[in-house]
Amino acid sequence: MAWFKRKDKKLKDPEKKSIPDGLWDKCPSCNEIIYKPELEKKLSVCQHCNHHFRVLPDTYVRLLLDDATATTHFSNLLPKDFLNFKADKAYKDQIVAAKKKTGENDAIRVYEGKINKRDKSVTSSRLQTYQKFDFKPGTKIIARIKLPWGQGIWPAFWALGSNYSEVGWPSCGEIDILEMTGANPINHEKNYTIHSTCHWNDVNDPKNYKHAQHGKPLKLTKDFVNDYHLYEMIYQSDYIQTKVDGKEIFKINTSAGRLKEPFNKAFFLILNVAVGGHWPGNPSNETILPQKMHVDYIRAYQKF
Repeated sequence: MAWFKRKDKKLKDPEKKSIPDGLWDKCPSCNEIIYKPELEKKLSVCQHCNHHFRVLPDTYVRLLLDDATATTHFSNLLPKDFLNFKADKAYKDQIVAAKKKTGENDAIRVYEGKINKRDKSVTSSRLQTYQKFDFKPGTKIIARIKLPWGQGIWPAFWALGSNYSEVGWPSCGEIDILEMTGANPINHEKNYTIHSTCHWNDVNDPKNYKHAQHGKPLKLTKDFVNDYHLYEMIYQSDYIQTKVDGKEIFKINTSAGRLKEPFNKAFFLILNVAVGGHWPGNPSNETILPQKMHVDYIRAYQKF
């Protein structure tokens, strides 16, 4: 006699509980699944490996400026192909594809607002060529720029790997053609010290940030920020070299090892003036606002 008697019954599948879309994100560096509200509390930094997620302009402005103080300027400016760029895909088609992917129409983002209830307002902006123009080894980039200055002002001219959205930072690679952390007064040495650096992925990083970098600072004349200067990057398959007014800032060999992967493919350009941050610190009461980055031109010479 059997101890148990089985009755045939149709078993119902347990009710599946759906997880709302947009609540979770996957870290491209350590592959951990992260609850998005927690990620926002950590300011878009992975709590497991310290990977920095891409921060969209609207999010950055929300973090930087006081609530309800942000005003948008120049939203009517749209991207146009004034120089008739030559590429595998027509520039106008690249613009259409970028608008479809990002849902954004503007060519530039400029905001004005307040930081820490300061009476003086600030404007933070960024220009980038992501999904509009990129460059590969065999390219020389030259830009004529007059830099802003002052405590908490952080101008930069740099580039990120065009595969940033797929592999994240630092696996995509980063080339800082120039960075300057401003200070007061105008003749402070920070206002005539240019930093040029490369960043890439390093699985052997002892701090487990999976990040390595190499670069050099270059001190120039005390009146440096009073005029325009030429910033140059030569991007070849075996080295990267940066210059200011024809004088070398630094040069790095990228022909082998961990450097060969990120620095042998397409990159896009970024121009920005950041206000505040871990490196320059926040603006002080002596910081003269507004500050502007004046860009005369940016030229790309390919297969030079």
